[in-house]
Amino acid sequence: MNVGFIGLGTMGKPMALHLHKAGYPLTLFNRNRAKAQGFEGGASVRIAETPYEVAQSADIVFTMLTDDAAVEEVYFGEQGIAAACSAASGGRPRIVVDCSTIYPETSKKNRRPRLLRGGHAGRPGNRQ
Repeated sequence: MNVGFIGLGTMGKPMALHLHKAGYPLTLFNRNRAKAQGFEGGASVRIAETPYEVAQSADIVFTMLTDDAAVEEVYFGEQGIAAACSAASGGRPRIVVDCSTIYPETSKKNRRPRLLRGGHAGRPGNRQ
């Protein structure tokens, strides 16, 4: 399973490091590339230029972003996750897990299936 991780700040970097140490191939993105230090040199780690690149290479993408504006850009910007989820681009990733510090309204908006075009958009804690 290929894992993508977007947001390597105070909480995201340790989470991504645990996935890396567990042996998962990672594709990473952070607006500040310096935060990707500590991952370099590993054959199973790739630093992406955009969130779109992360989503295209991953089966599952985790996001850990600072606020609603960052989430909006990463998900719905021109080079965002939603663009990678479209049928024309292969429909990857199939699962997106948002761990960001955002308002509930933003989280609800992001889970709308029509916005992520084909990916699963369940409710937190809901196994449906």
